Amino acid sequence: MKKNNQFNGVIANILVAVILFQCTQTHARFPHYRGGGQGYEPAGLDPNAHEFLAYQNAARSVVGVAPFRWSAELANFAQSYAEQRRSDCALIHSDGPLGENLFWGGGYGWSPAQAVKAWVDEGQYYDHSSNSCAPGQECGHYTQIVSAITTSVGCAMLQCDGDLGEFIICNYAPAGNYIGEKPY
Repeated sequence: MKKNNQFNGVIANILVAVILFQCTQTHARFPHYRGGGQGYEPAGLDPNAHEFLAYQNAARSVVGVAPFRWSAELANFAQSYAEQRRSDCALIHSDGPLGENLFWGGGYGWSPAQAVKAWVDEGQYYDHSSNSCAPGQECGHYTQIVSAITTSVGCAMLQCDGDLGEFIICNYAPAGNYIGEKPY
């Protein structure tokens, strides 16, 4: 048991180091991205919005795609749609003109980072050379996040009624994921 705990601690430290490295690489590649209220991150951005933006931009930097800008308009759209899902927490897309990623987690306490991680983890199944996903796997959430044509993101999260869990949504503009087109 002690060895397993030590191993988990090492893995956690490695993950933190990778995320921090990716954030510094974003700054190195895109020096105009300064965060902290400047550049792509507006002043007064709430901590959840900052977390959504930072983790998605880290994934984008890995493939050399410019960072997202936070959009209050997209965040408002996401919040409005999340409110429509409050009573059932169903993973049903809004069918609007935007790109959209949905996440559901049972219970309480889910973070933006956990939702983004679930989406970004799909990248392990994506083959860029063939622009395809491994059989039986999903990649669409990942390819939306790394889509080069998408420049803006806005997200929302809420606790569903009746202890149904948490509903998390990000909307993207312009939408990515066009059939036959590589995301980057």
